[in-house]
Amino acid sequence: MLNPSMTIPYVNQGGRDAMIIKGEAINITIDGVRLGAAGAKVKIRAPYLYARRTASPYKALPFQNNAAIANPTNVTNATVDIPDADAVKLRVGDVCTFVNQTTGVISSETKTISAIGAAGSGGAGETLVTFTGVWTTPPVAANLLVVADGTELSANVVVVLEDIEFDGSTDFAAAGYVTGGFKKDLVGNTTLFDNTKAQNIQLITI
Repeated sequence: MLNPSMTIPYVNQGGRDAMIIKGEAINITIDGVRLGAAGAKVKIRAPYLYARRTASPYKALPFQNNAAIANPTNVTNATVDIPDADAVKLRVGDVCTFVNQTTGVISSETKTISAIGAAGSGGAGETLVTFTGVWTTPPVAANLLVVADGTELSANVVVVLEDIEFDGSTDFAAAGYVTGGFKKDLVGNTTLFDNTKAQNIQLITI
């Protein structure tokens, strides 16, 4: 349900003055399992772009929560290497696609993860990820691997105006702004955001 319209509702670090015109927020749950660990917490400073899944449980994650691809193969069962620190973002059974980080274009193909190796399984600092089957048009090195669950889509983006510290287990209740105008230079995670796909949110250069 939409919350009442608000203007500049957040005056703590990071989010202050990010909102410059009236906007509306919905109550969201941010998935705390896909980032960080108890001994290696990950703090994301506000304001920041998140995106909501398009199917249950509808939890949000950082928009295009991704891992840079290295050493892709495409024989029998496709594989990629990703940084060890990013392996926590993925699970066996995830349906994935990839994004061209230069153009922001999302591949129309998906593949399901069949195995995720241990840290270092793809070489120093890299984890080997194996899919079921091969791509028709495979990713290349430096493309971004993303889970194809809706959180890769600009149309599902919300703006969160509070800092979130992930510990690998704790979900977070937050307000996700689905409309409003925001100072682009203050908002994090906007590089691959396509504003034409989410026109209720305006990132404005001042």
